[in-house]
Amino acid sequence: SVELQRLGNITSKHDKSDTLFFLNFIVYLNIKKLSFRRKRSVNMYNENHFFIECHLKQVNSINEND
Repeated sequence: SVELQRLGNITSKHDKSDTLFFLNFIVYLNIKKLSFRRKRSVNMYNENHFFIECHLKQVNSINEND
């Protein structure tokens, strides 16, 4: 019943940002995998910072649209 409640709440701002975060994280991991395969040396701090910044921008735009 808790799971059903959670599904019902997916349209709420908080859950939308959670879902976005999850989707962004999957994309981020796939990019990491690709850059690892190409043996590209990447600055971890900048990469993580960029990922978090993008997520926050998306969450902010969702909150503005609601």
